[in-house]
Amino acid sequence: MLTCAKYIAVSFAIPTAFVAFTPKFAEAATFKLEEATITDINQAFDAGILSSEQLVQLYLNRIATYDDAGPVLNSVLTLNPAALETARALDLERKTTGPRSPLHGIPILLKDNYDTFDLPTTGGSAALAGSLPPDDAFVVEKFREAGAIILGKAEMDEFAISGSGYSSIGGATKNPYNFLRTSGGSSSGSGAAIGANFAVFAMGSDTGGSIRTPCSFQALACIRPTRGLVSLDGVIPFVLSRDGIGPMARNVTDAALALSAIAEFDPNNPTLFTPIAPPEVQPDKFFTDYSQFLDPEALKGARVGIVRNYLGLENGVDPEITQLTESALEVMRGLGATIVDVSFEDTFLSTLSGLYGTSNSHFETFVL
Repeated sequence: MLTCAKYIAVSFAIPTAFVAFTPKFAEAATFKLEEATITDINQAFDAGILSSEQLVQLYLNRIATYDDAGPVLNSVLTLNPAALETARALDLERKTTGPRSPLHGIPILLKDNYDTFDLPTTGGSAALAGSLPPDDAFVVEKFREAGAIILGKAEMDEFAISGSGYSSIGGATKNPYNFLRTSGGSSSGSGAAIGANFAVFAMGSDTGGSIRTPCSFQALACIRPTRGLVSLDGVIPFVLSRDGIGPMARNVTDAALALSAIAEFDPNNPTLFTPIAPPEVQPDKFFTDYSQFLDPEALKGARVGIVRNYLGLENGVDPEITQLTESALEVMRGLGATIVDVSFEDTFLSTLSGLYGTSNSHFETFVL
């Protein structure tokens, strides 16, 4: 359900005749909206074949076509009626003074528990329909400062309490890969919308898996940051001692760039048990570019646990999902990881023994 008028679909064609004579444009001519990364988009901006206004319109077209027409995906709750105007202003700024950051002119979605001064914040509840906060959440302000465009607000479980993907204000959110499957929650709309390519990335919140579950169900890359690294100011709380907020993207680099824009010390952060001190006390805790830590060699020597009794036709798992998982494990092996079979039927100590063996050596361990 969208609470503002739909935008009329328009076509966007790259001037191929001109591209043929310009190598720089020829490289950018391969730009496709589906699966476009922040780097892809910025290259298209730099090549002059794409503007932020055109990019916003392309995403609005996809939302109008796939989110609220025919079988309803129902991932976007509210669209920002000023998105195109904001994009035009940022395009002009890019031409005159240059981009503010890699997020300049990038359209993003917010889970609807993030305060925005110009859009209602409902927490997924009909009780708060039309409720307009007096100001932005801390991280929303940081995104605007970085030049990101708030394209709209995404559906969510009511007050983030459930993981079903249902709210009283918007109804049920579907999984874009299969409408008969759940999108997961409580960041259901953020996960489904990014899985369906409705924005570059979205923001979610997580108390007990509300970012991680939708990201798993929609094959996304997500980050639940270290507590205190990202401020919870202006985000409707569920359990302040456990709440966290973070980006949900289609690739790890985009998620890292999103984190880079919002990781900043906030003395008014309402979160409890925050272990992060101000930069002058802990200068190594905040960075302006978290993509610098991405390492293509990171899986070398890692031990990855795969829970075998939650995989396979004999355990009631869809064969397509099983095959996709096995393919992913094969990729990890190729990148240097060791795959270790574990079972939730094992005792805790035997599972640890299977993962770590009897050696005192330290292993980076993941369980799928």
